[in-house]
Amino acid sequence: MIGSSLVSSGLRIAAPVMATMFLVQLGLALAARAAPRVQIFQLVFAFAISTSLVTLALAIPGIAATLEDELARLPAVFAELVGSCGSAAGSRARSAAAPATPRGWVASASSCSSPSCPSSS
Repeated sequence: MIGSSLVSSGLRIAAPVMATMFLVQLGLALAARAAPRVQIFQLVFAFAISTSLVTLALAIPGIAATLEDELARLPAVFAELVGSCGSAAGSRARSAAAPATPRGWVASASSCSSPSCPSSS
């Protein structure tokens, strides 16, 4: 749940710039294909950077809203993580408190229900 939430939030934040850069690269690839003698890739870098910065500036309100939602969920996520770690630590403490018996040995005859267990008689 936490991992999928982080991935979806990251995609929502990065989607505007990713989509814009895809369209810029697609348009420049078509232009380079139409005019093969023109060295269009020398101009690509400045155009791509300026386009991505403009897109980022226009997407700031959406990015801020996404970050605000994620930060509002943060206390619940931490509580979930601490709760799951606490229950795992508690089960480890209970299992550590139980006396350990070597592998293949039976602690008492009443605890063994298998026909291969040695009987106490």
